[in-house]
Parts: sequence; C-alpha cells; structure tokens
Amino acid sequence: MNYTPSREDYLVTIYLLQQTLPHVRSIDVAKMLDLSKPSVSQSLRLLQENGLVAFSEDHALLLTPQGTIQAQYIYDRYQTTVDFLTHILHVSSATACQD
Repeated sequence: MNYTPSREDYLVTIYLLQQTLPHVRSIDVAKMLDLSKPSVSQSLRLLQENGLVAFSEDHALLLTPQGTIQAQYIYDRYQTTVDFLTHILHVSSATACQD
C-alpha cells in the first residue's frame, strides 16, 4: 500500500483517538481532521480494504495489528522530527508541530 501523507494522517488520528476515547467513530476522525464525513468514509474504506482498519459490531473504528504498527511508526517518526526541530534547531514548538 502506498502511504500518502493523507493516509498517514488517518492512521495517526485513529491511533491518537484510541488513546483518549473509549470508542472511535468515523465522525471523530472527521472532526479531528476537519474533513467531511463522506470523505472520511471513503478513505476509511480504502484503509479497511488494505487491512489497516476494521469496524467492530457496534461500528467503532479499530486499527488492526498491522494498522497499529504502521500508526506507531508514523507517530514515532513525527515525534522524532518535532524533537529534532525544537531541541537541535531551536524552532518553536508550534512551528515544529505545524511543519
């Protein structure tokens, strides 16, 4: 599967939401990414077809084991980049997160 920045955003968003919400729904992803629900539904369907997300019986969104591995890797890469920008290059935290 080709991991575009958009797909990476979805995986990380689901990963972060799973750490704070008891059940993640597609509307939660849409709100966090500031996207329309139809757009999110289409992207989630692609992630599901590629074995990265699944839906529980009550329609909660779940990362599969492979999806979790990918989301953790992407998030760790992001955190490493932010740490480098803030601690080594002394970029402000807000700018580092945005970049």
